[in-house]
Amino acid sequence: MQLRIKAVSFVVGLTFVLEAAVGWGQDVGTVRQLTSGRIAFCWCPAGEYSAGSSETEPGRDSDEAQGKVIISNGFWIGRTEITEAQWNAIGQADIETSIAAMVASSSGDHLPKTGVSWTEATDYCDRLTTYSRTESRMLRQPDSARLIKQAGFSEILALKADEIFRLPTEAEWEYACRAGTTTAFSSGDELDLVAATSWFRDATSGVELSEAQFVGKKIANPFGLFDVHGNVWEWCSDSYEIQRTFGRDPNVQTDGSLRVQRGGSWRYPANRARSANRDGRAADYRSDDIGLRIVISAARTE
Repeated sequence: MQLRIKAVSFVVGLTFVLEAAVGWGQDVGTVRQLTSGRIAFCWCPAGEYSAGSSETEPGRDSDEAQGKVIISNGFWIGRTEITEAQWNAIGQADIETSIAAMVASSSGDHLPKTGVSWTEATDYCDRLTTYSRTESRMLRQPDSARLIKQAGFSEILALKADEIFRLPTEAEWEYACRAGTTTAFSSGDELDLVAATSWFRDATSGVELSEAQFVGKKIANPFGLFDVHGNVWEWCSDSYEIQRTFGRDPNVQTDGSLRVQRGGSWRYPANRARSANRDGRAADYRSDDIGLRIVISAARTE
């Protein structure tokens, strides 16, 4: 299989191992957009990478130990953070309202949904999974064809029967953020490059943001993902532990009360937006600089 990187903006230190995607057979950065919520996803193939940061990386924190992580299965991850329109587009009771919500979420500029707790983020994923399947059946009814065509949707793109929406694991998030790079940011180490891909506070240059910015306005990373550095913190599924867990497909679930956040935000300087930077907050914590990015994966079996 020939791997092609699509929507590439920077390719810096591209040294990771990519494996052919079993079953789905997609190329790196392939975009998939679902009708439900008009959420676009980029493909991340299976592979491995070095998580964490070196002891010499500027801005490094004590919870950024390095270790090898293997991602066994490819997955689809949101091209942008979930927007307010996408958050509001689910749960509509009838076909007209549902299509109107989809149109609204697929046009114009959109702010990321913020003020979301980890508990609310995971609930959103569960509701979106259920709603996407219900909506798919509703939209396939004969009476819906005319409305679908008028709304500009050429086809219905829904979840497969064995797929779900969920938050990314911390390992998946960093893998997708790095997109094969080994530098502090997926765009490199230099701040002028970082500024082209990130929303962050830079007091030295007088850049003082007061709120989250429209998604997708900066340059994407090599996997085609926007705003993985800065703009809003993004929840991961894992419990937060100071000591990282490495190896194959780590998914840390402990009795700890904190959940992982990654990516930094508009409120913090660039060092908090590094690929390796980590943070932990209580599952019910909310803030105007915390949002979410979701993934599609095969449903897990116990």
